[in-house]
Amino acid sequence: MEDTGFNMRDETHFPTFAELPGDYDLDLRYYDDPGSDSDGITEPIKHWCLLAEIVQQIPHGRPVFSVRDKADERFTVGLFLGNRAVIPPSWARRCRAGGVIAIMYATAHDFVGGQHGVRVEEVENVMFFPCSLESFLRIGDEVTAVPATSKCAQCDQPSALQCARCKFTRYCGKDCQKASWTSRHKNECLAVQQVVDWSKRDWEEFDEYWMD
Repeated sequence: MEDTGFNMRDETHFPTFAELPGDYDLDLRYYDDPGSDSDGITEPIKHWCLLAEIVQQIPHGRPVFSVRDKADERFTVGLFLGNRAVIPPSWARRCRAGGVIAIMYATAHDFVGGQHGVRVEEVENVMFFPCSLESFLRIGDEVTAVPATSKCAQCDQPSALQCARCKFTRYCGKDCQKASWTSRHKNECLAVQQVVDWSKRDWEEFDEYWMD
């Protein structure tokens, strides 16, 4: 696989909360330096995504979550999306405790009341997945493994089939495919699709914001 800078264990592009740039900081790890002769507008110099597992939804007038990142640090994520934001119908199924929230271009924010977390204002920058963070990171390891696995995901035997949705997870036959779907892949397939897509993108060079 071509080196695109994709590694979900690496904090360069998949930082922990502690490694995020601040809302009002010119963090040169993430942004260019506009210099004294510019209009002061900065742009990212690379792509990054914060991954966290939802611990619980906090009762509030807007979507607010207590989450934990891959360093097991707990913090708050608040979605301030505006009245005209179109909320994807799928959120109702995926936005739950034990699932993953993925936030592109996340920045650390200090909320009123002293809580530290992430404030999200663009609906396009948020994705939810119905699998655990541990499963999500394992999928990242599997997608970037060289050579890619050709064994059945259920029984580890040589495979002849692949999932029609993610086109990555492999099976030796229909029985194993059905068993895997029921026990695990139903909740992981969407994450596999996203990770496969991410693995094909260049995370090192910022060209435009990736909006889904």
